[in-house]
Amino acid sequence: MTCTTSPDSWAADSLVSMLDQRCSRRTFGASPLAASHLIRLLWSAQGATSKGGRTTPSAHACYPLSVATYCTHVEGMSHGLYRYHTDQNRLEALPLGADFHVERLGVGAQPWLNEAPALMLIGADTGRMNLHFADQGAERGARFAHLEAGAAMQNVLLMAETMALAAVCVAGIEEHAPEFRQAFDDTVSPLMVLCLGERSE
Repeated sequence: MTCTTSPDSWAADSLVSMLDQRCSRRTFGASPLAASHLIRLLWSAQGATSKGGRTTPSAHACYPLSVATYCTHVEGMSHGLYRYHTDQNRLEALPLGADFHVERLGVGAQPWLNEAPALMLIGADTGRMNLHFADQGAERGARFAHLEAGAAMQNVLLMAETMALAAVCVAGIEEHAPEFRQAFDDTVSPLMVLCLGERSE
């Protein structure tokens, strides 16, 4: 089958435009990220919808994801670590240890981890998912959790594009970094970090 149309002919569709323009942006401007923009990005990852679900599809509506954010340059917010609560679309400040070192979150040299005004940390309770889907195989639940995290990532990247923000996903993470344990409960396995901020251009 030969495709007879191209995305150029769909330009009037805003979603097509966002998909076409979306790319990993690893450089950030000097301006702080607006708190209202940050909460919208968090909502896009795991927010509650008007239909009673969440912004990302979840197998059997288990919703295993946990989302936190580490802010260094967000307008109106103190430097610190926060947990996102889906039910009220709000942030809860978490204790931030003096030994929190952003560079330990990633594997290898990834300077954008230190340069981004805000980081979004996404993890999942894969153990609970594996128990729930045990009749389908030992690791089926974890697979579903990883798929859900991928959907959340794409939501965030597309939302950032709609707001002309810079965003990049860091999947090469150090899962056992103590910084993740400050952000998540012991049952949550870290999956990715998203670097967020204003664009440099």
